[in-house]
Amino acid sequence: MRVEERAGLGLTRRRFGALAATLGVAGCGGESVTMRFRPIVTLTADGRDYVGSSVLELTINVLKGSLVGNGASPSLRGEALFVNLPQRPTVFVLPANFDQGSVIEYWEHMLVTSFGVDSGIGSLDARDLAKLRAARGRTPLMRPNGRYKYPYPIFCAFGDPRDPKSLIELDPKNLGAKLPGVAMKSFDVEITDAPVTKGALVKKLPWIMGRPSVAVGIRLPGPEVGRYKSADDIPLEHRLRNIHFFGRESRP
Repeated sequence: MRVEERAGLGLTRRRFGALAATLGVAGCGGESVTMRFRPIVTLTADGRDYVGSSVLELTINVLKGSLVGNGASPSLRGEALFVNLPQRPTVFVLPANFDQGSVIEYWEHMLVTSFGVDSGIGSLDARDLAKLRAARGRTPLMRPNGRYKYPYPIFCAFGDPRDPKSLIELDPKNLGAKLPGVAMKSFDVEITDAPVTKGALVKKLPWIMGRPSVAVGIRLPGPEVGRYKSADDIPLEHRLRNIHFFGRESRP
């Protein structure tokens, strides 16, 4: 089976629930919850702490009487956070994850889990919504519950921030492999009423607002078919684009 076909099948399996959740019947109302939050990443380098954060806003509209029963339609505003490090590239943390060769949404699923709701966004009930509306304060990212194999979003850096091809893919569990002496100390999420972050990224990455979408990383010439054994082998740089540094509702 070709890589593109396998990647497509993986995407279908992974996204089926989210896709089905959005198939609402026109005119069917429902409840909604909006959470404005601040992801806060603390890295250590040379014995000192360095903190980065960004304010995003997630709205989940719960659909009543959809074609599959209840469902939900999420929308996310905001942009990636970054952490400035001395004498090292800036670390960027995207509102997206990379899984099975595809860049997929992150906060739409992980935010509710971080605040103690185990239901997926397509199966939220009245108690879940009440719990999310009452969420306050700061909590560690994604309380462990064993349901997710990727606990962190995409971490990356650039050898030259003016050049999107200079992408450096980072492992958040082992940042020191690419950035010697750097490690993640904590990743928290905090409910806030501060304004949604807008315009901070373009000051760090001048190409980030490019249209049409800008390819990030180096694309090898020729077709990808047959180059990789499976979708899991496709590197991030073959999928990442500037739009993935933004929530869906804030994309350029």
